[in-house]
Amino acid sequence: MDTARYKAFLAAVETGSFAAAAKQMDYTVSGVSQLVAALEKELGFPLLLRSRHGVTLSPNGERILPLARQLLAEEKRIAELSSEIRGLLTGSLNIAAYSSVATHWLPQVIGRFQRDYPQIKIHLREGIRQEVTAWLDDGTADIGFLSYQEPMPYDWIPLSDDEMVAAVPPDHDLAPNGPYPLSRCQKETVIMPALGKDDDVLH
Repeated sequence: MDTARYKAFLAAVETGSFAAAAKQMDYTVSGVSQLVAALEKELGFPLLLRSRHGVTLSPNGERILPLARQLLAEEKRIAELSSEIRGLLTGSLNIAAYSSVATHWLPQVIGRFQRDYPQIKIHLREGIRQEVTAWLDDGTADIGFLSYQEPMPYDWIPLSDDEMVAAVPPDHDLAPNGPYPLSRCQKETVIMPALGKDDDVLH
């Protein structure tokens, strides 16, 4: 489909004249007029009413206008997506993640990605939460893998749920009795990872 005709039609509607549309599109006046005329011939009815004062929409033109705008908007989206896809063919991707994620989860993901996009270089940074968020904030990282914690100023996509496991001595009263309730953490001394720190802490 020759969208240049629809672009000329839309420019004429928005500017109110073929002369102004031609200036906007960097065409000749006759070129814009011929494009609109060709579109009207293709559709089988007038889109614009011509006068010495310029052009206005015909009744049928009013009905076509929203669809013409939608058509050109979709053409623009296709062009933008094509540019985005072409941009993925080469370049680099900077990833920031917890060490555990980088070690146990990302290798398989990165492997699949590089099979699809072999020309893209992957740069992986490992760090604690404060480092991952700092790299996202200053643009060092394009994407980060970290646990959810408020406030969350980034676009967040949950990927996986981690199971919490309590390790207790064999003689603990809950050892043979299944799940360990979180409420017991308030009554017992436990060692658990602290958010944003390398070392586990005693509670």
